[in-house]
Amino acid sequence: MAADQYDLVIVGMGSAGMMAAEFAATLELRVALVEAGRIGGDRLWTGGVPSKALCAAARVAHTVASAGTFGVDVHGSSIDLERVWQRVREVQQRIAEADDDLARVRSLGLELIRGRALLTGPNEVTVTLDDVIDGPSVADEGAAGSVLVLQTRFVLLCAGSRPAVPDVAGLADVPMFTSETFFELDRPPASLVVLGGGPMGVELAQACVRLGITVTLVQRDDLLLPRDEPSLSGQLAGVLRDEGVEVLLGTEPVAVRRDPGRPDETAVMTVRTMVTGVERELRAGGVLIAAGRRPNVDDLGLEQLGIEVRPDGIVVDDRGRTMFRSVYAVGDVAAGERFTHAAGHAAVQAVRDMFFPGRSTMSELVPWCTFTDPELAHVGLTSGEAEARFGDDVDVWRIELDHNDRARIDGTDTGALVMVTAKDRIVGAHLLAPSAGEVINELALAVEHGMKLGDLASLVHVYPTIASTIGRLASEFDHEKAQRYRWLVRRR
Repeated sequence: MAADQYDLVIVGMGSAGMMAAEFAATLELRVALVEAGRIGGDRLWTGGVPSKALCAAARVAHTVASAGTFGVDVHGSSIDLERVWQRVREVQQRIAEADDDLARVRSLGLELIRGRALLTGPNEVTVTLDDVIDGPSVADEGAAGSVLVLQTRFVLLCAGSRPAVPDVAGLADVPMFTSETFFELDRPPASLVVLGGGPMGVELAQACVRLGITVTLVQRDDLLLPRDEPSLSGQLAGVLRDEGVEVLLGTEPVAVRRDPGRPDETAVMTVRTMVTGVERELRAGGVLIAAGRRPNVDDLGLEQLGIEVRPDGIVVDDRGRTMFRSVYAVGDVAAGERFTHAAGHAAVQAVRDMFFPGRSTMSELVPWCTFTDPELAHVGLTSGEAEARFGDDVDVWRIELDHNDRARIDGTDTGALVMVTAKDRIVGAHLLAPSAGEVINELALAVEHGMKLGDLASLVHVYPTIASTIGRLASEFDHEKAQRYRWLVRRR
């Protein structure tokens, strides 16, 4: 076995790995990148890109279907699901070609090793090679199945995650899809049971029903998106129901069986209401699993080295380090938030912490957005979390979107803005609105810097925009405050 010396070995070339590699390349370090699958990771192939491409098609279908409310009659429109799914793959391919991660890796002088990585020491990664190897120092080291031993100052684990498949009797006997297989279909079934009410399940449930697929969404929790502001996630559930999604909350799958006599409803799922225990049968052409994700830690050799791993990922400190100061883990493989933007930010911070003086900690504040229509965006504490932490010092401010002129103009006035303050400081903000993901960044800055509502009231917001709702809520706070001090008003 050959051994080679590096400053950094990055395991996994998804979004986190790629951003870490690009930053490390600017530091003139010797870096090896190890990847057993496709460069681009979940974001490009099974996550954000294909799901949002499907949502985009569904949004167009919904716009056409509701065009009559604007006085625009669209005749003869139809939905070709094969073409929709084909476009999803075309979008993926265009992004892959435009980004050309492999060319970027080569242009940066980084070495890409195709193979499966095993951590065999705090400063050692052993790679079992696959068929293709790229990189000047390893290109002639051996064929598939041979082994490379990489000695390194630091290791960054960015191995990502995979869909979690629940243990439901009979699930393997029916057409069953996850995010890794759903977008590869030529054509989806005419009806689906979606298991899971998190971001992926909710987004795909709405997208599919808008594209003419019959959808039943089954969620164990009493709320969709239980980590979000409850009043807004409840409002979003109402939107899905109005559009035709059958939403079953507080419900668990019991068993699934195949019905070969009903080709359009092959999967027959028994579900049970968790409070009453009442069971019923759901029939569909397939089951779409969106019940969370599991970190890819099984074959990294972590337990043998004593690195602590929990069901939600590798245990790291606030700098992203494991028990070994030379081994870092970020992104879906680590315990914590599982978002592309959080993973990339954490990866760069980890590299900075490795090679620069001082201490670089991971950001605890991670905004996120569920890209339904309307979108549900979140930053900081929910009202319940704030009350649990700060008690009576919490105030919750809410304004409905039907007060916003842009929403009225566009006919999209279902939603609301919820702001949470503690001791007058903004500690949480939540928005159900079109383009909420674009607006939440202003609110994230306010939470990050402990701003007050009055600070936002002093900012002039462009009219008419969804963001002007922030200014209106903040102004109402200012007006209420002014009422308390009206005795100071100069009368003449």
